[in-house]
Amino acid sequence: MTEIIADDNRRGHVDWASIFAGAAIAAGAWVVFTSFTAAIGLGSVSPEEGEGLGTFAAILVGLFAFLAMVAVYALGGYVAGRMRRRSATAEAEVEARDGIHGLTVWALGTLLTGFVAAGAISSGARVAGNAAETAVEAAGSAVGGVAQGAGQLAGGVVGGVGQVAGGAISGVGQLAGGAASAIGGENGAGNMGGNPLD
Repeated sequence: MTEIIADDNRRGHVDWASIFAGAAIAAGAWVVFTSFTAAIGLGSVSPEEGEGLGTFAAILVGLFAFLAMVAVYALGGYVAGRMRRRSATAEAEVEARDGIHGLTVWALGTLLTGFVAAGAISSGARVAGNAAETAVEAAGSAVGGVAQGAGQLAGGVVGGVGQVAGGAISGVGQLAGGAASAIGGENGAGNMGGNPLD
Protein backbone atom coordinates (compact mmCIF):
# COMPACT_ATOMS: atom_id res chain seq x y z
CA MET A 1 0.00 0.00 0.00
CA THR A 2 1.49 3.29 -1.12
CA GLU A 3 0.83 6.38 0.89
CA ILE A 4 0.79 9.61 -1.08
CA ILE A 5 1.48 12.82 0.79
CA ALA A 6 -0.45 15.90 -0.25
CA ASP A 7 1.46 18.17 -2.61
CA ASP A 8 3.05 21.06 -0.72
CA ASN A 9 3.89 23.95 -3.02
CA ARG A 10 6.17 25.56 -0.46
CA ARG A 11 8.54 22.59 -0.59
CA GLY A 12 10.81 22.26 -3.60
CA HIS A 13 10.98 19.23 -5.84
CA VAL A 14 14.45 18.26 -4.65
CA ASP A 15 14.69 16.27 -1.44
CA TRP A 16 18.23 16.96 -0.22
CA ALA A 17 17.99 14.59 2.74
CA SER A 18 17.45 11.61 0.43
CA ILE A 19 20.25 12.82 -1.90
CA PHE A 20 22.74 13.09 0.98
CA ALA A 21 21.63 9.69 2.29
CA GLY A 22 22.19 8.15 -1.14
CA ALA A 23 25.56 9.89 -1.43
CA ALA A 24 26.60 8.63 2.02
CA ILE A 25 25.66 5.06 1.13
CA ALA A 26 27.47 5.39 -2.20
CA ALA A 27 30.57 6.75 -0.43
CA GLY A 28 30.58 3.84 2.02
CA ALA A 29 30.22 1.30 -0.79
CA TRP A 30 32.89 3.17 -2.77
CA VAL A 31 35.39 2.77 0.09
CA VAL A 32 34.69 -0.97 0.30
CA PHE A 33 34.94 -1.57 -3.46
CA THR A 34 38.01 0.66 -3.85
CA SER A 35 39.80 -1.17 -1.03
CA PHE A 36 38.92 -4.51 -2.60
CA THR A 37 40.07 -3.33 -6.04
CA ALA A 38 43.33 -2.00 -4.59
CA ALA A 39 43.95 -5.32 -2.85
CA ILE A 40 43.41 -7.23 -6.08
CA GLY A 41 45.59 -4.79 -8.02
CA LEU A 42 48.43 -4.87 -5.50
CA GLY A 43 48.21 -8.65 -5.34
CA SER A 44 48.60 -8.90 -9.09
CA VAL A 45 51.97 -7.15 -9.34
CA SER A 46 55.41 -8.43 -8.45
CA PRO A 47 58.90 -6.94 -8.63
CA GLU A 48 60.21 -10.21 -10.03
CA GLU A 49 60.32 -10.68 -13.80
CA GLY A 50 57.58 -13.05 -15.02
CA GLU A 51 55.78 -13.10 -11.65
CA GLY A 52 52.39 -11.59 -10.87
CA LEU A 53 49.13 -12.11 -12.70
CA GLY A 54 49.99 -10.37 -15.95
CA THR A 55 48.33 -7.97 -18.35
CA PHE A 56 45.01 -9.81 -18.57
CA ALA A 57 44.59 -9.59 -14.79
CA ALA A 58 45.39 -5.86 -14.89
CA ILE A 59 42.66 -5.40 -17.51
CA LEU A 60 40.23 -7.34 -15.32
CA VAL A 61 41.12 -5.21 -12.29
CA GLY A 62 40.50 -2.02 -14.29
CA LEU A 63 37.19 -3.40 -15.58
CA PHE A 64 36.17 -4.36 -12.06
CA ALA A 65 37.05 -0.86 -10.79
CA PHE A 66 34.91 0.72 -13.51
CA LEU A 67 31.94 -1.60 -12.92
CA ALA A 68 32.25 -1.13 -9.15
CA MET A 69 32.00 2.65 -9.60
CA VAL A 70 28.92 2.29 -11.80
CA ALA A 71 27.33 -0.07 -9.26
CA VAL A 72 28.13 2.25 -6.35
CA TYR A 73 26.53 5.25 -8.04
CA ALA A 74 23.54 3.16 -9.10
CA LEU A 75 23.08 2.02 -5.50
CA GLY A 76 23.28 5.60 -4.21
CA GLY A 77 20.81 6.80 -6.88
CA TYR A 78 18.41 3.96 -6.09
CA VAL A 79 18.50 4.80 -2.38
CA ALA A 80 17.92 8.49 -3.07
CA GLY A 81 15.02 7.72 -5.39
CA ARG A 82 13.38 5.34 -2.92
CA MET A 83 13.83 7.68 0.06
CA ARG A 84 12.42 10.75 -1.69
CA ARG A 85 9.18 12.13 -0.27
CA ARG A 86 6.30 11.37 -2.57
CA SER A 87 3.79 13.87 -3.77
CA ALA A 88 0.45 13.67 -5.54
CA THR A 89 1.77 13.75 -9.10
CA ALA A 90 1.54 11.50 -12.10
CA GLU A 91 3.57 8.28 -12.25
CA ALA A 92 5.77 9.62 -15.07
CA GLU A 93 6.59 12.67 -12.96
CA VAL A 94 7.51 10.44 -10.01
CA GLU A 95 9.89 8.39 -12.15
CA ALA A 96 11.47 11.55 -13.57
CA ARG A 97 12.00 13.01 -10.09
CA ASP A 98 13.45 9.73 -8.84
CA GLY A 99 15.84 9.75 -11.79
CA ILE A 100 16.83 13.37 -11.15
CA HIS A 101 17.58 12.49 -7.53
CA GLY A 102 19.73 9.57 -8.71
CA LEU A 103 21.64 11.82 -11.11
CA THR A 104 22.15 14.37 -8.35
CA VAL A 105 23.65 11.64 -6.17
CA TRP A 106 25.93 10.73 -9.06
CA ALA A 107 26.99 14.39 -9.52
CA LEU A 108 27.58 14.89 -5.80
CA GLY A 109 29.49 11.60 -5.59
CA THR A 110 31.64 12.53 -8.58
CA LEU A 111 32.51 15.89 -7.03
CA LEU A 112 33.35 14.28 -3.69
CA THR A 113 35.42 11.59 -5.39
CA GLY A 114 37.28 14.30 -7.31
CA PHE A 115 38.01 16.20 -4.09
CA VAL A 116 39.22 13.03 -2.36
CA ALA A 117 41.38 12.09 -5.35
CA ALA A 118 42.82 15.61 -5.56
CA GLY A 119 43.59 15.50 -1.84
CA ALA A 120 45.28 12.12 -2.20
CA ILE A 121 47.31 13.28 -5.19
CA SER A 122 48.38 16.51 -3.48
CA SER A 123 49.38 14.70 -0.30
CA GLY A 124 51.22 12.11 -2.37
CA ALA A 125 53.06 14.89 -4.19
CA ARG A 126 53.80 16.56 -0.86
CA VAL A 127 55.22 13.30 0.52
CA ALA A 128 57.31 12.82 -2.62
CA GLY A 129 58.56 16.40 -2.35
CA ASN A 130 59.46 15.93 1.30
CA ALA A 131 61.26 12.70 0.46
CA ALA A 132 63.17 14.44 -2.33
CA GLU A 133 64.03 17.32 -0.01
CA THR A 134 65.30 14.87 2.62
CA ALA A 135 67.36 13.03 0.01
CA VAL A 136 68.89 16.31 -1.22
CA GLU A 137 69.66 17.36 2.36
CA ALA A 138 71.25 13.97 3.07
CA ALA A 139 73.30 14.16 -0.13
CA GLY A 140 74.35 17.71 0.74
CA SER A 141 75.36 16.61 4.23
CA ALA A 142 77.30 13.69 2.80
CA VAL A 143 79.08 15.91 0.26
CA GLY A 144 79.72 18.49 2.97
CA GLY A 145 81.10 15.79 5.26
CA VAL A 146 83.34 14.46 2.50
CA ALA A 147 84.53 17.99 1.68
CA GLN A 148 85.13 18.71 5.36
CA GLY A 149 87.05 15.45 5.75
CA ALA A 150 89.10 16.22 2.63
CA GLY A 151 89.77 19.72 3.95
CA GLN A 152 90.88 18.34 7.30
CA LEU A 153 93.09 15.80 5.55
CA ALA A 154 94.63 18.50 3.35
CA GLY A 155 95.07 20.77 6.37
CA GLY A 156 96.71 17.93 8.28
CA VAL A 157 99.03 17.20 5.38
CA VAL A 158 99.95 20.88 5.00
CA GLY A 159 100.40 21.20 8.78
CA GLY A 160 102.57 18.10 8.83
CA VAL A 161 104.66 19.35 5.92
CA GLY A 162 104.97 22.72 7.69
CA GLN A 163 106.10 21.05 10.90
CA VAL A 164 108.61 18.94 9.01
CA ALA A 165 109.89 22.02 7.17
CA GLY A 166 110.01 24.04 10.41
CA GLY A 167 111.83 21.22 12.16
CA ALA A 168 114.28 20.93 9.30
CA ILE A 169 114.92 24.68 9.29
CA SER A 170 115.35 24.69 13.06
CA GLY A 171 117.70 21.75 12.81
CA VAL A 172 119.73 23.49 10.10
CA GLY A 173 119.78 26.66 12.22
CA GLN A 174 121.00 24.77 15.25
CA LEU A 175 123.57 22.98 13.13
CA ALA A 176 124.78 26.30 11.72
CA GLY A 177 124.87 27.84 15.19
CA GLY A 178 126.84 24.95 16.54
CA ALA A 179 129.25 25.12 13.64
CA ALA A 180 129.67 28.86 14.15
CA SER A 181 130.37 28.31 17.83
CA ALA A 182 132.87 25.70 17.03
CA ILE A 183 134.56 27.97 14.49
CA GLY A 184 134.39 30.96 16.87
CA GLY A 185 135.98 28.90 19.65
CA GLU A 186 138.92 28.06 17.43
CA ASN A 187 139.37 31.71 16.35
CA GLY A 188 139.47 32.97 19.94
CA ALA A 189 136.04 34.56 20.06
CA GLY A 190 135.64 32.66 23.27
CA ASN A 191 132.61 33.91 25.11
CA MET A 192 130.09 33.96 22.31
CA GLY A 193 127.26 31.58 22.90
CA GLY A 194 125.98 28.90 20.62
CA ASN A 195 123.40 31.24 19.13
CA PRO A 196 124.68 33.03 16.04
CA LEU A 197 122.64 36.14 16.88
CA ASP A 198 124.36 36.68 20.25
